[in-house]
Amino acid sequence: MSKNSLQKINNELKVYINEASFISDKCKMQLIKLVSKHFQVDLPVENYLRFDIEILENGNVIMKDEEYKTKEKIKREEELFERYDKFKEEV
Repeated sequence: MSKNSLQKINNELKVYINEASFISDKCKMQLIKLVSKHFQVDLPVENYLRFDIEILENGNVIMKDEEYKTKEKIKREEELFERYDKFKEEV
C-alpha cells in the first residue's frame, strides 16, 4: 500500500474526529464505535476529551498510543479501502 493512500485515510479520520468533537460527546463515541465495527477491533468507548485514531496497513488501529489488533487481518490493499469506504458511508 502506498504511504500516501494510508496517510490520506488517516488525515480524513482526523477531520471526522474534529467534526465529531465539535458536534458532541455522543457523536465522538459513535465515531469510535464505527471504527471498531468496520476495522474489527475492540476500542474502548469512553468520553475522551482528545483522542487520535490511526489505521495501520494490516488493519490494526492505534488509539491513544495503544495498538488494537484487528480480528480479521487485511490480506490485500483493496480490503483496507473497502473497510474504510464502508466506514465512510456509515459516518
